[in-house]
Amino acid sequence: QLDGTDIWPLISSGQPAAARDLFWNFRGDRALGLRHGDWKLISSADNDTRKLELFNIAEDPREQIDLAQERVDVVEELVDLIQQERRADGSSARADVTSYDDM
Repeated sequence: QLDGTDIWPLISSGQPAAARDLFWNFRGDRALGLRHGDWKLISSADNDTRKLELFNIAEDPREQIDLAQERVDVVEELVDLIQQERRADGSSARADVTSYDDM
């Protein structure tokens, strides 16, 4: 599936591009990331254990304060977005990737 955004309005008339989520999928689903507005969720798996880290990039650009325990609502929203992205990129159907049932 195509991955990109039409930036012609930005080039032709200076209109800003529409906001969009950014999704990363590394090492066969063992490391995933999603940027949604000011939020960034990092999901990493090691030895069948998944770690979720949540950062507010606007307030904490160096990602020093993990808010995953305090903002479970945001974590759940971003996990849902990650699962949608995995279905869109086809990785959720591949036999060679890590099970994502542990989220």
